[in-house]
Amino acid sequence: DEKKAREYLESGDYTWNSGIFMSTSKVLLDAFRQHAPEMSKVFEDSRLSGADLLNPVTVKALYQKVQDQSIDYAVMEHVQNAAVLPVSMQWSDLGSWESLYDISKKDASGNVLRGNVISQNTRNSLIFSTKKLVTSIGLENMLIVETEDALLVCDLKKSQDVKKLVETLKEEDRHEYRFHTRVLRPWGSATTIRAEKALQIRMLEISPGSKLSKQIHQHRSEHWVVIEGKAEVLIGSKNKTFLAGESTFIPKGTIHQLGNPTGDSLQLLEVQMGEYLGDKDIERFE
Repeated sequence: DEKKAREYLESGDYTWNSGIFMSTSKVLLDAFRQHAPEMSKVFEDSRLSGADLLNPVTVKALYQKVQDQSIDYAVMEHVQNAAVLPVSMQWSDLGSWESLYDISKKDASGNVLRGNVISQNTRNSLIFSTKKLVTSIGLENMLIVETEDALLVCDLKKSQDVKKLVETLKEEDRHEYRFHTRVLRPWGSATTIRAEKALQIRMLEISPGSKLSKQIHQHRSEHWVVIEGKAEVLIGSKNKTFLAGESTFIPKGTIHQLGNPTGDSLQLLEVQMGEYLGDKDIERFE
């Protein structure tokens, strides 16, 4: 409570937990092995199997397997070889858009503007654009964040309440809380350009020497247009090659596979059409 918190501060006997830990990698890994063995085992097994732990796709998959527990509870409350050091350096826990605003350089009107932004008669606001032109007139103490698939507008002081919005997205099973517009895959990346119930358009980037799994769809067809590079495509039992400007069509119920046989990047425009476009309509063969 507030009374007890004030007593702690005034006594001078307590420090604020900044969540900043310093350790050698060996000491920290040993602590995880001893006090959080199940968490440690996930990464140890992956390392021994030769998994690429620098690949963000691999790390994300592993992260979803570990127990949802902070390092404070899992390790630091149990170790015996730790010490708390008071320091006078400046630090900030960037846990909200407001905290980012607080540490950022501001213009003459107290605004932090990033990206494609034009503001008029706007004060003490944070406006962040990744692509689209964002304009403001006569606003004060506002937060505006534009990304490819969502727009957030709120009182800057209420920015921490974005957590409640995420819970609403989960309750409504919205895909935005699970997937960004650009999704990394072991073979490259997929960027969604347009998504509707029966139509999805994506830009695929296939890394050199990589290929997607051999698969089949029962509820959708696909149309691929090569933008850059050379595509090697299996359609049914036939292998075909397509260059920039060329295209191919994959009917429903047809086994197919896409690959990049070259040392250069491959870019394709993919158009999916059908009554169901979700992952449950993907049957993989390898």
